[in-house]
Amino acid sequence: MIGLYDCLHKLHFPQSDEDIKVAHKRYSFQELFEIALKVQASIFANKTKPAPNIQVSPASHNEFLTNLPFELTQDQANAITETIEDLQKAYPTKRLINGDVGAGKTVVAAGIINQVLRDNKSAIIMAPTTILANQHFESLSKFFKGKIELCVSGDAEIKAQSNVLIIGTQAILHSQELPEDTALLIVDEEHRFGVKQRNQIPKLKFNDLYPHYISMTATPIPRTLTNIIYGDMKVSMIKQLPSKRKPISSRVVEEHKLQDCLNWIANQCREENKQAYIIYPLVDKSDELELVSAIEAYDQLTESIFKDIKVGLMHGKLNSQEKDKVLNDFAANKTKILISTTVIEVGIDVPNSSIILINHAERFGLAQLHQLRGRVGRGEVASHCFVSPSKNSTEEALKRLKYFSEHSSGFDVSEYDLKRRGPGEVYGTKQSGIPDLKVADVNDLEMVKFASKLAREELTNRFNN
Repeated sequence: MIGLYDCLHKLHFPQSDEDIKVAHKRYSFQELFEIALKVQASIFANKTKPAPNIQVSPASHNEFLTNLPFELTQDQANAITETIEDLQKAYPTKRLINGDVGAGKTVVAAGIINQVLRDNKSAIIMAPTTILANQHFESLSKFFKGKIELCVSGDAEIKAQSNVLIIGTQAILHSQELPEDTALLIVDEEHRFGVKQRNQIPKLKFNDLYPHYISMTATPIPRTLTNIIYGDMKVSMIKQLPSKRKPISSRVVEEHKLQDCLNWIANQCREENKQAYIIYPLVDKSDELELVSAIEAYDQLTESIFKDIKVGLMHGKLNSQEKDKVLNDFAANKTKILISTTVIEVGIDVPNSSIILINHAERFGLAQLHQLRGRVGRGEVASHCFVSPSKNSTEEALKRLKYFSEHSSGFDVSEYDLKRRGPGEVYGTKQSGIPDLKVADVNDLEMVKFASKLAREELTNRFNN
């Protein structure tokens, strides 16, 4: 491999196509190597930090599994076992639980938290939205009733000061009353937090000990990006879906068939007691974009096709109390159809909802469409996802939607989207922590592995000498 000086010279003053090719490869390595050095330095530094030692109880774990009303998938079982082993180490574990939508990460978290609480220590779960925090609180209360508290506002009072599970939003970061025996910190959908919050999270300490750290995501991340963004973390993949979950039928609905689709949804909700989500990208009408907004659609549809059906309206401009009422009414089947923006993308679990229609679908990335698709298929009835593009959508956009409709795996969908749109477009460069690469290709797995290998060897030699 040529030196960096020669590389830059060939890039700026190439004598042939071969010069460009050689220099491109060398600089790609340089970019990935610099990232890998930071990753490996983080791994070495983490091993010098003290962490709480969790006394794991195999008996309590077996009891936890026995009391579950279902059997874990092998991926779920592996993720719990791998993490429990980490909790017994003297330095804090850093693990990513990377799962597909609906793969059952919450019960994995419960199996891990169970060991912490049984050892008379505390745990914290942080979620990026109040909706998701409330969903976790409701789900995990079934496992830890009497030992769980919710913190979704900066002035929330945490009553228990030991042996408790606290679930909340970034408000937790501003609380002055977190238990000093906190041994485990789980952050859900970390990439949705702001940069400031993400930088603050790893600095949390309790009694001069760093808690074990787990990042969970239902936004499937391809292997190359996992190596780049989460390279200093161990990874547990959850690809298998629970056996009771039925496949979701996905279809592209062109504009001339949209009215028929809406009529079908109305009949399903009216006659079959089904529930449906109808998604729009905008809250209000835009003067610049020819898109139907959620509020416009609500006004139009409740006066026409849905006039005899109870319909709810959900968007980010509602206050917390209004959002709670809308969601509670939908969860209780008081409303049959929920017209919404992407505010319901994560944290909504209504088993009776089996239909979702996503309008102006070309406006969304495939990873986001997959998250939205995951709002249905949570019960035991057949579910349907319809993606409807705008009339002036490009051929490339239609091709992406066709691929989405034909592939149910979030990992396949995100890999496809990453190759065509790049990491910044798919995940948001600044928000997700993805480096702004000038030359290197994040899809070049071999180069990523090679850079990681050399970086690890480099730092090992430095520390040994």
